[in-house]
Amino acid sequence: IATYFSAPVEPPLWAAAAVAPALALWIWCLRRETAATAFFAAALFWAIGGFAAGTFRTAVLSTPVILAEIKSARIQGRIEQVLPLTGGDARIVMQLTRLDGAPSDLRARIRLRNPGPLRPGAWVTVKAGLRPPPGPTMPGGFDFGRALWFQGIGASGFALGAPRAIPPVRPLTWSEIFADELSALRRAMSERIRAAIPGANGPVATAFLTGERSAIDDDTIVAYRDSSLAHVLSISGLHMVMAGFGFFAGLRVALVLIPGFALRHPVKKYAAGGALIASLAYLLISGAATPTVRAFVMIALVFGAMMLDRPGLALRNVALAALAILIVSPESLMDVSFQMSFAAVVALVAVFEWWSTLPRQASEGGWMNSLWACFAGTAGTSLIAGAATAPFAAYHFHRVADYGVVANMLALPAVSFVVMPAGVVALLLMPFGLEYYPLQAMDWGLSWVTATAFEVASWPGAAHATASYSGAGLGLMTLGGLWTCLWTGAWRWAGLGAIAAGLAAAPLTSRPDIY
Repeated sequence: IATYFSAPVEPPLWAAAAVAPALALWIWCLRRETAATAFFAAALFWAIGGFAAGTFRTAVLSTPVILAEIKSARIQGRIEQVLPLTGGDARIVMQLTRLDGAPSDLRARIRLRNPGPLRPGAWVTVKAGLRPPPGPTMPGGFDFGRALWFQGIGASGFALGAPRAIPPVRPLTWSEIFADELSALRRAMSERIRAAIPGANGPVATAFLTGERSAIDDDTIVAYRDSSLAHVLSISGLHMVMAGFGFFAGLRVALVLIPGFALRHPVKKYAAGGALIASLAYLLISGAATPTVRAFVMIALVFGAMMLDRPGLALRNVALAALAILIVSPESLMDVSFQMSFAAVVALVAVFEWWSTLPRQASEGGWMNSLWACFAGTAGTSLIAGAATAPFAAYHFHRVADYGVVANMLALPAVSFVVMPAGVVALLLMPFGLEYYPLQAMDWGLSWVTATAFEVASWPGAAHATASYSGAGLGLMTLGGLWTCLWTGAWRWAGLGAIAAGLAAAPLTSRPDIY
């Protein structure tokens, strides 16, 4: 996949057909029972398969894009998403039906000033300035245009006036009706959360529960970023695990409390099935952003393994989740959230597998030991995940938070034991109008988390900028990290040499004088 995205020109679609003979060669080598030959045939198949996946995905999407800036145009169409911004503005994603009177199938992302009560699914017309999706801000930097293209968005711009409602142009499909109802539900839930939690914590609570974080003010975003707590604002593995396994534990306890039920039925499997359904509901409510989808695939594999009496937390499941995501959307490989989330997960699961093989002595009980184990686990998790994601953060954001372990040790217990449990209870009680008191508990926990973020971010040297470095250096560090995590023998430590080589090759040999 990386080779495909590095190609200077778009390869022809027939190049994807090479995957068929590669598969036939792999199967033929497997029949001959020669392990080394089969291994190299498998490597060849997956290399060609990744290239073919990128080629096929691009051909299937074929996102229409405007080629030049349009200063002013009258557009009309259907609003698909409404994202509130700070200061009362909003950003909408609009499926156009007409552009300056001509039919159009363009999707555009437009910023509106004081939009009023807009809702997803509304048909509107508005005058707007449009431009092609922006490219990288610097050579080798993040390609915003590519990210928007794979989201199906071919233009971005800003409104030059207030939108005006128009009658529906065509009947909606079932998928559009479902998406509109889901967006309306998310918007109503976000409004009720912000009404129950006024002030700066309201948008933060909305980010935790519905995935809408565009209304968080800039100072809070900077504090969370510089304290290395920005990951809690994006619904990903942390939130999905807490929501899914919280529901799993609650349902399992409830089933066990039914007299005699646990003696006749596999309660754990029932609870895993119910938690899988609850996790899917949380995925839909949260907007199904790319990191959330990845987290759901991971937790779905874990619950599926439980229902099939297989080990859930294993590197094989991590590999299956990554494989499924990359086959369906190969562009995820170039996404920083994919790189950082899987780097953290691979490192954490590898350490967990290694730790579980170590001999243990019986430890004394007591709340002090339990408290110490909680903080030691939080510190270890933060240290491992921080070390695994630091190269990607430095490469993409040119910024590293130095006190991330301290901030996570102080904040994550509140997230784990107060914020997320109260938020899940609030979501369950919201249909009955009883979400106020759980949201107050959530507000109390978020006050601690936000105060921690501002305090740690204010320390001298909390975050420092890093110089740009080469993609080759990042690639070597990635391969070295994977080698260290995936192997189980003593030769796994040879990966440290690749990491050291990556650090040595990281500095750019030539830097521009002016950007």
